[in-house]
Amino acid sequence: MPLIGLVVAWRLYLPKRRPVGAPSGIKKLWFSGWGFDWFYDRLLVRPLVFIAQVNRNDIVDTFYKGTAAASRQLNLLLSSSQNGQVRWYMATLVTGSILFLALLVAL
Repeated sequence: MPLIGLVVAWRLYLPKRRPVGAPSGIKKLWFSGWGFDWFYDRLLVRPLVFIAQVNRNDIVDTFYKGTAAASRQLNLLLSSSQNGQVRWYMATLVTGSILFLALLVAL
């Protein structure tokens, strides 16, 4: 293996009788990162960018936006019933508990 490495290095880096601006094919491939950036761009980046542009308004996100809006509206509705009196809260809790138990007994 070390000898193979030396031969490859010798073939790639020792000067040859070529013009300075004309590297060999393997040297171009070696110094371009084996074409990894080109493949990565074509196979991953461009398709994902295309999908992101097509799905700009994000269909899945509309469900969560709707849930957040419903939560806000429910919060506004329920927060209007808060008046700071503990008796009101306890009465509501007891009434809800009685209704819940009545439903359980009825079933």
